[in-house]
Amino acid sequence: MLQDWSSDNGLTGRFDSDAATNGYTRAAPTNENLEYLLQRHFEVTLGQVYATNLFPFIKTGAMNNSIPTKALDRAAEEFAKPQIEIVKPQIVICLGLETFNSMRRVCDQKRVECVADAVSSKFLMGDIEVWGQSHPGALGKASRNKGGVDRVTGDWSLMAKALR
Repeated sequence: MLQDWSSDNGLTGRFDSDAATNGYTRAAPTNENLEYLLQRHFEVTLGQVYATNLFPFIKTGAMNNSIPTKALDRAAEEFAKPQIEIVKPQIVICLGLETFNSMRRVCDQKRVECVADAVSSKFLMGDIEVWGQSHPGALGKASRNKGGVDRVTGDWSLMAKALR
């Protein structure tokens, strides 16, 4: 579960036939990183999993604009949580700290302060494990791997190992 899928600025301009056909732009760096992590740690492709976003609307401005916490929490309560209850996945992987904390709040869990805490703070939504991971975009990956240490691979390995 990513935070959001687009912005009004991101949707203006040239028609993206890849997104229209596949539901996402495969060549976007965030999607390529996510594809790699899923394949490496779970041996599945993005097309083989139920992927969604916490915030189902189109935000204003640029793709990197933030969404107010109140709006994220409302989306988690009204859209994300019911989707999880309907789909009943084996696992929910919240990508990005804000996505994870919004899901924690609507499931009566305390927020965590950083991605390192998110990775080690999975919780249950019924019998479904909800995990936090860094966002697979360039900034999320770089922030988690600060100092040249590949923490992202270790985080995903830990999660995959726990599910086996």
